[in-house]
This record gives sequence, structure tokens and C-alpha cells, in this order.
Amino acid sequence: MNRVSTATAWLLATSLLGCSGGAKESRTPHGEASKMQADRYVKTAIHRSPEGIIMMPSRKAESSYERGQLNQIAQAMRVPAAVCFINRGIKTIKQEVVDGERTFTDIPEGQIKVRARIAPAGDVLRAEILESGFQDKDMEACLIRMVEEQRFPPSTSNLVQRIDVVYWVSLGFQDEDRKPEAQLELRRQAALAGNRASRCFKQGQVPVGTYPVDGLTLADRNGRTVANRIEPGTVPAEIQGCVTSAFAKMQMQRVKEGFIRPFVTRLVFEVGQDGTVTHNDSRWLELTTLEQRAAREAKRRELAEGGAAVDEQEPPAQNPTVLGAGLPNAPLTGTPTQQVTTPQTQPVAPATPGQPDSETSGTKVEPANTSKGKDPATGGIKLKLNGR
Repeated sequence: MNRVSTATAWLLATSLLGCSGGAKESRTPHGEASKMQADRYVKTAIHRSPEGIIMMPSRKAESSYERGQLNQIAQAMRVPAAVCFINRGIKTIKQEVVDGERTFTDIPEGQIKVRARIAPAGDVLRAEILESGFQDKDMEACLIRMVEEQRFPPSTSNLVQRIDVVYWVSLGFQDEDRKPEAQLELRRQAALAGNRASRCFKQGQVPVGTYPVDGLTLADRNGRTVANRIEPGTVPAEIQGCVTSAFAKMQMQRVKEGFIRPFVTRLVFEVGQDGTVTHNDSRWLELTTLEQRAAREAKRRELAEGGAAVDEQEPPAQNPTVLGAGLPNAPLTGTPTQQVTTPQTQPVAPATPGQPDSETSGTKVEPANTSKGKDPATGGIKLKLNGR
């Protein structure tokens, strides 16, 4: 199946909301035909992206609100909806062996259709679930609160309006994160986190012994950690928060396609009689760092020698190629992040783009535009969506 980015879902949402100010013949007729068309749009959008929101106003609501306003509200609602998914997922997601293959289970994914009844002033009077494919009831409750807290613009009539909100979410594909180079980077990032966490063992004066530390990290498409946890009971309670913060600084590689990306980490720490703290990948990280440094130095020398040879034989270019902001090959820039408080993490101030996090940095989330992922319908009951 051809899959495109979540932006397509918003184009579909525009079609669902109708056209304002156009010729009467160009509008989708109301009745059973339009319901079937709307359901087809929703199902297509769900299959094409790992998350999204579509609003389906009643006929009266369609004439009381501008289409652009509803699209803006739907776009804004993706942020708190993603926060619901991340905060719930960091509690529930586990990695298990199913049919001989490691996979993630207990993911709070699914689809839901909520009917919001909106007062003339814009307050949501009541939100009720029409259909749901979520198995996680806490996820459902969080989404209902999200709809109830949403503020709509005042309507042009004094009547209570009805709008159906369809939301779906899943982890999406993890194909890129299963590649050998991605797994190698995960090991390196976990080892770096282990070096930071070693200071926690020293400062906490942990007794001599062996401490296996298991954790889960959720990262966004840009590789930034949006939530993480350290399994309870693996380290003394007094350093749990410190170790969790150390792993919150993990930075995975950027991927072209993705939404929320789960990573499982495991390190074994040794606290010696003399107070030294090491972990099982300390030496490996040291050796690979030296190898990378040597490779960079060799490449630098090669480029320097090659450049000198060119200078002797060729005149400088009159019109050199320039790459930079606004040009075809310019690098993508990030967006500010939003803080999310999750269990077993330390609340922190929002990070400043372009600056490193502090040692106590905790959890961040950027529920940004996403792209293709697995069909969320496989995570729960498929919505029938037969009627508005």
C-alpha cells in the first residue's frame, strides 16, 4: 500500500469539511452518499499515517464555523493528543518475544470517534465516545478530556453544535531503527548514558555490587528523547531519578519516516571495593571512540594532501557552488520542544533550541508532523464509522 506523510491526512480533512463560498453544485451533497464518502476519507487517512485528527461537523455546524478555523483547531489538538499517547506509552510499552521475534507490546494505540456538543460561546458541553478501537481505557479517558478542554470559536447561531472528532495513533514503522547501523548507534548512545549514570552511583555512595539497569526510551523522528523510564528495582531508589535523567539525554539518529520510536537499553554496572564504577560497555565505547577519532584524522590528512595537489595544478574556481539556508541541499532545522511530565522522570524547564540540556534534563516531546507508519487498525478494533 502506498503511504504518504500525515500532511495528506490534513488535505483529506479539508475535503471532509467542505468548501465555503463555492458554487452550490460543487459542494458534496448531504445524506448517505456524503456519509459513505466521509468514512472512505477517514479510512484512507488512517491507513496512510501513524497519527492524525479529522473533524466531521454536522450540517448545521458546517454552516456555523469557517472551514479554516476547524482545520486550525484540529491541527492544534494533535499536540495534547500526542502527549496522551507518550505519557501513557512510557508506562505500558514492553518488549517481548512473540513467535520467536522481539516486538513491542501493550502499545496504547488505536482509533476513536468522539462526538463533541459545543455551546454557542465555544465551550464543549459534553464529549462522548461513539466508537473506539483503543484497548487502553486510560488512553480513552485522556482523549476525552482533551476534547472537553478544547475551546471553539463562537458560532454564528445560538444553537448547540455537533462535531465528530476522529483520532488515530500508533508507533508507526521502525524499519530504519532495525538496521545494523541504527543498532550500533543505540549501543553507543546507551554507553554514553552509562558513563553519565556512573556519576550517580559515585555520588549516591551505592554499596559494592552488580546492578543491571533496564530502560525504555521513546524518541521522536529527529532522534530526541521525548520520554524515558528506568525499570524499578534495578538501582537503589535514592539514585533512580539521577540515572533516569542520564538516559534522558540519549540522542538517536534522525530518520526520514517515523512518529514515536521505542528503544530498549540494558547496561550492567559494577561498583568496586575502591569506589570505582564501570559498566559492561565502558571499554567498548573507549575503543570505538579512539577508532572514530583515528579515522577522522586520516580523512582530514587525506583531504589536506589532496587539496594541496589541486592548488598546484588548477586555478581557483570563479563561481564556486554554495550550499546554505534556503538552497536545495540546506539541512533541515528543528522546532522548539514542549515539556511533558511522565512517571519516573524529573520535571525540567523546556530546552532552548541549539543549546545542550543540563545534567538534570528530563523529558521533552515534540509531537510534530509525522509520516507513514503501520496501520493502527491492527492495534485494536477497527472503527465502523458508519454514520455521523
